Formats: sequence, C-alpha cells, structure tokens
Amino acid sequence: SVLIDLDHFVIYAQHGVLKSPKLFWKTITNNEDPYGGQRGWLHSLLVAIPLAVFMWFVVPIWAPVLILSYLGHILLDVLGSADYWPFFPFKKWNIRGPIHFFSSHEILICGLFFMGTLFILFARS
Repeated sequence: SVLIDLDHFVIYAQHGVLKSPKLFWKTITNNEDPYGGQRGWLHSLLVAIPLAVFMWFVVPIWAPVLILSYLGHILLDVLGSADYWPFFPFKKWNIRGPIHFFSSHEILICGLFFMGTLFILFARS
C-alpha cells in the first residue's frame, strides 16, 4: 500500500527536495503541501477504481489483497488533516480528516491498522 506514495517523489525530484536530507525531512513531516504533490494522481479515485478493475482481471488471485491495501491507504489518507482531493486533478471536493499529520494519533492509528492487517494475514495460516 505504500507504493501509492511514489507520486510524492516525482514532485520532490522536480523541486530539488531529494537533494537535501534536511529539506526532505522537513517536507515529509510537514502538514502543508508547498509543492502540490501530496495525494496526487495515484491517490485519486479516478485512478484507483480503473486500476482495481484492471488488477481483478490481470491478477485475480492477488487482486483482493492489492485492492484492499490500495483502498486502506486511501482511507488512512482521508482520515489525515492534509488536503485530499478524491477526484484529483479535479479539486472541487477537498477532504480534511481529524487526525493531524505526523502526530502520535496518526502513528497509533496507522500502527493499529498495520497490526490488524498482519493479524488477519497470519490468522489464516
């Protein structure tokens, strides 16, 4: 599910953020999005839904896992307080959740989500 965040690195590379570890850390730990790259194309439902359908037909065995991890990532992003446009690049609807970015609450919720996922995966074995 973290592969969805690859769209961040395209914007970071364009703005030279990747050249400075200090600037990179400052950028990824900040709630603001000065480069307009957080939650872009790969976070859009306009990409997620057709990609899910594509995965269902191309890799039907792995599709449920891939689709749930993708939607789980989007759900966690919706809960975050940073801007999220579900139909990016159309920015008519903006969702800002109650959980502040890089806060102890976010770390706790993401940790619980991750542990729950591991529990479900290993409970089946």
